[in-house]
Amino acid sequence: MFAGPNGAGKTNLLEALSLLVPGRGLRGAKFSELARRGAGESGSWAVAARFDDQLEIGTGTADGAPERRIFQLNGARPRSQSEIAAALSAVWLTPQIPGSSRGGAGARPCAGDRRL
Repeated sequence: MFAGPNGAGKTNLLEALSLLVPGRGLRGAKFSELARRGAGESGSWAVAARFDDQLEIGTGTADGAPERRIFQLNGARPRSQSEIAAALSAVWLTPQIPGSSRGGAGARPCAGDRRL
């Protein structure tokens, strides 16, 4: 269970984890909407993880291609998403709360406000 005050980043952490497997991620957001926007920022994003020193996986977008996601699996580009799914899979069980995970931060309950 993750717990913390609103705005602490609990939902962001879960969303980042959900992006390590094929698919649109926990929120289903467009990849171009995931990057932090600000002065001098490229609009690209990345997330990576290492599991038990046996699996390294990373994904993100490149500058100039905000809707084209790139994967790395143990330091190499996988041939297909099925290769990624064979190495790492996830099942997300989320409650059906009106407005959850589909609006801005103020439009949805905080992930820490319920048990996950």
